[in-house]
Amino acid sequence: MIPLSMRLLTTALVACLASLGLSCSDSSETAATVDASGEDAGAEADAAEDALELDAETGSEVGLPDASVPAVAPLKLADYPDGGGKYLLMTISVNGSPPIDVLLDTGSNGLRVFAEALEGTEVEVGTEALDVEFGNGEKLAGHIATSSVSFGDIATPEPIAYHLVESFECASWNPNCEFADGSGALLTDAGIHGILGVSTRAGQPASVYSPFAQLDPELRAGYVVHTGGWDANVGEVRFGVSDDDMAGFATIDLLPGGSFPSGEPAWADDRVEACFVVNGKDVEPPCTEMVFDTGSSADVIYAPNLPPAEVDYGALAPGVTFEASAAGAFETNFKVGSPQTASLDLVFVDTTMPFAILGIGAFLRNDVWIDQAGGKIGFKLL
Repeated sequence: MIPLSMRLLTTALVACLASLGLSCSDSSETAATVDASGEDAGAEADAAEDALELDAETGSEVGLPDASVPAVAPLKLADYPDGGGKYLLMTISVNGSPPIDVLLDTGSNGLRVFAEALEGTEVEVGTEALDVEFGNGEKLAGHIATSSVSFGDIATPEPIAYHLVESFECASWNPNCEFADGSGALLTDAGIHGILGVSTRAGQPASVYSPFAQLDPELRAGYVVHTGGWDANVGEVRFGVSDDDMAGFATIDLLPGGSFPSGEPAWADDRVEACFVVNGKDVEPPCTEMVFDTGSSADVIYAPNLPPAEVDYGALAPGVTFEASAAGAFETNFKVGSPQTASLDLVFVDTTMPFAILGIGAFLRNDVWIDQAGGKIGFKLL
């Protein structure tokens, strides 16, 4: 049985999957400043005065660091309460709000913050509606809002657009979905109060895209995700890294993917070609496009012709060997254990869509460099 949290994050939170739907109402330039509960909150807060110290562990002072030194945002490596694997949390603040833990998700783009985490905080909410529907009919519904955002010692230099999630709903075709009670407990019980989508792709809609791509120039050029590995409970994202810091990384060139509203290039990080081998034999087809996705706690491959003995309830069976490689820069291999362990050796087998996901396991085995300016992704074994 696939734990629900894994099903949602594996099959729904990657924007490249065809089942993911976005619908927006007509936009308007007229916006009201309200708090997240929907009541009038008065004048817009000053972003600089509202900056919040989030790095309690290091005691660092808030403010932009010296550009010659990499800036660091702390991560927490957590386990889903239902045994659904591992996930990464980053603590953010929105317009000076109390700390909010959000899922760090390299497989989606744009920040989504649950309104309950912003009660009492002034945010500027526009009239443009935004709904995100998951593959099983679970839906996040709300509006596009605009606020300053900070994480660690780092803050966006200007307010950015994001998805203020005001309700958890079910699509009409599945009224009994996991959000049927309207609580969103599936995510909030895991301590997730938003999704920080940092894909290099352009946003949908265009205004809602990676906050990391909206930092000051010396920081938004690229960053390294360092999890510390399977046994760690803390990690970090390092911004402003130098060429010397990149020594030892093997890189993959990303295909161009249009541009952000700023005019800077976006990159199709969901079109990396990866090849897969199961029990010493190439799958059919041997290679597909894929995405490296921290928001997925399992891997997914397209392999419609595997022998039945190699598949166990929709995943690679215990004892099966698995290899994945991409452009000579990324390689992983392991033998599936018994039982399979999410985020370690759990590989779902899809027979319908020629696409693959390499989830958080790739980030637990490697430091991963995202070159936003140059359109590359790089790997260095931990």
